[in-house]
Amino acid sequence: MENSSELSTEDEVLWSEQEIRILEAARRCFSKWGISKTTVDDIAREANISRATLYRAFPSGRDSVIENSIELETNRFFQDVCEILDRAKTLRELLISGMAGAWTILSNDEVLSFLLTNEPELVLRNLAFDRLERLIAICREILTPYLSKWLEFSEANHLAEWAARIVVSYAISPPDWSESAQATAETLVTGILAAHFDSISCDIDSKLAYKPKRKGVPKWHFKTYQMKN
Repeated sequence: MENSSELSTEDEVLWSEQEIRILEAARRCFSKWGISKTTVDDIAREANISRATLYRAFPSGRDSVIENSIELETNRFFQDVCEILDRAKTLRELLISGMAGAWTILSNDEVLSFLLTNEPELVLRNLAFDRLERLIAICREILTPYLSKWLEFSEANHLAEWAARIVVSYAISPPDWSESAQATAETLVTGILAAHFDSISCDIDSKLAYKPKRKGVPKWHFKTYQMKN
């Protein structure tokens, strides 16, 4: 799983319809039994295929299915978040909607919810030390171009890391959400973050220090899950 969160500027991961079917079956198994207790036979049975077919698609078997499942779900998560960020009209809205949206997506994820409850060590193991820093780096590189519409690049990069670390910390150790994710994000943005960034409430007409050449996130920031023919 070491390479599952590395950025790529050119390589794309393309999954066939059969591979997507297997990965979706694996996800359903993980949400019911967790990763540790899910076997190759479970996944093959859920996908209604033979073990041989699964191994033809993923020669390394279970480990390969797990790695590709993480890759697929990570890409889906970032694409969903980017759709939210694309709609933001102000810097404040970008931060609040992005953080709240990310928490909502993660809190509704059946696999992550199961793992946090029943196999938290697996989640923490994959978010320790260098792996956590790699995840933060991905978040920072995706978010910085959005923030750079309103902030100088260095300030946008710093704010992106702040936001990423807060989102990750809340995701792996979620509060009781006595307030909604939206209300929590508003409190954080107007409180903690606003104390460090004076231009937190500037609007879309503010002076643009840097305008990304492409709308949204360039494709090289994460690998695609488009199916191959």
